[in-house]
Amino acid sequence: MKKFLFLLTAIICGAVSAGDEYSFFLISDTHIGSLESFGENPPAKLKRKGEREKAAIPLFEEMFRQMAERYGKKNAFLIHTGDAIEGNAASKDLQIQQFATAEKLLKKYFNCPVYMVRGNHESSGKYGLAAYREYIAPAIAKLAGKPEKTVHYTAKHGDDIFIFVDAYTKGWQKFIYDTLHSLEKPPRYLFLVLHPDLLPHARMDVVKICRKLGSFNAIILSGHTHRTRLLKYTRAGKTATQFSIGSHLTVPAKRMQYTQKSTDLNDFLVPFRKLRVRTARQTAVFEREIIPFLSEYVEYHDGSPRFFAQGYAVLTVNDSAVTAVIQSGDLKQQPFEIVLLKRNTSGDKK
Repeated sequence: MKKFLFLLTAIICGAVSAGDEYSFFLISDTHIGSLESFGENPPAKLKRKGEREKAAIPLFEEMFRQMAERYGKKNAFLIHTGDAIEGNAASKDLQIQQFATAEKLLKKYFNCPVYMVRGNHESSGKYGLAAYREYIAPAIAKLAGKPEKTVHYTAKHGDDIFIFVDAYTKGWQKFIYDTLHSLEKPPRYLFLVLHPDLLPHARMDVVKICRKLGSFNAIILSGHTHRTRLLKYTRAGKTATQFSIGSHLTVPAKRMQYTQKSTDLNDFLVPFRKLRVRTARQTAVFEREIIPFLSEYVEYHDGSPRFFAQGYAVLTVNDSAVTAVIQSGDLKQQPFEIVLLKRNTSGDKK
C-alpha cells in the first residue's frame, strides 16, 4: 500500500508539474478549548466537552508538528475553514483566550500566512458574539494580512483567486457575486472558502450560487460537518467541486486507525433528506435542482454513524490540476489517499 501511495504521488507530481505551482494546508473544526474555559461549575455536557477539548490540545500539537515537518517548507499558506475554537465559554475573556490559544498554536508551527473564516463556534455562547467582534474577527483579519474590520475578503495567488466569506454575517452571498462580477478575466482557478457546506442544499439561493460557481469551474473549500468529503455539482458541462475537511481530534486515538472510504452517494443523501429537507418547496428544490447534478461523491470515515475521519489535507495547485493529499486516520502512517479535485481543461486548449 505504501509503495502504491508513493508511486501515485510521483505520478501526480509528474503529471501536474507545470508552471506556477504552489501548495497549501487545509484544516477545519479544530474546536480548541479547555475545561477551564467553561467556568468553575459547568453543566455536565460542557464539562465532558471541556475535558475532551483540553485533552485534544497535545493531539493538535502533534498534528501541527507533523504538518510542518512533512510539508511546511513547500506550503505557501494555511487555510482554516472555521470553528478554530469550541466557544460557549463562561466569559468573554475566556472565549477570547480560547482563540488566543488556537492562534498561538498556529503561529508556533506555521511560518506562513494563515487564512481563516468564521465558523459557528467562533461566536457561540452567551459571550461569543462580543468576543468575536472585539478580538476574534480582528485576529482573523490580522492573520490574513487584511484590514481589521474585514469579515469577507479575497486573496490572490498568481492567477488564482480565493474568496473568503463569513457565512454567518449578512452580505456573504452578495460579496461572492460582486467579486465574480468584478473580475477582469477568468482566473486560472477560483476557490470559495466558507465554513458550512454549500452542497447539497435545499435552498434555491444556494443553488444559484452553485450554478454561478460552476460557470467558473470553482472549488469550494468548507468544513462544519467534521467529515472529509468530495462532491461535485455539474451543470451544462461546468462543475463546482466541493472539498470538505474535518480536523476535530477528540475521538479516542484507537478510532483514528480505521479510516474507511464510501463512494455511495445515498450514504449521505438519505440522512440529509431526513435532517434537512422538511417542506414541499425544499423537496422540490432538492430533487429537481440538486440530486440530478451531483457526482463523484467520496467520503472518508471511521465506520461509525457519525462518519468521523479527522486530519488535514495538502492541496497542490498548478497549470494542469488541483490535487489533495488527504492525511486522515492514523496520522503516523503515510497519506491515506491522493485525490484529483480539478483538472484545468482550459489549459488543454491553449
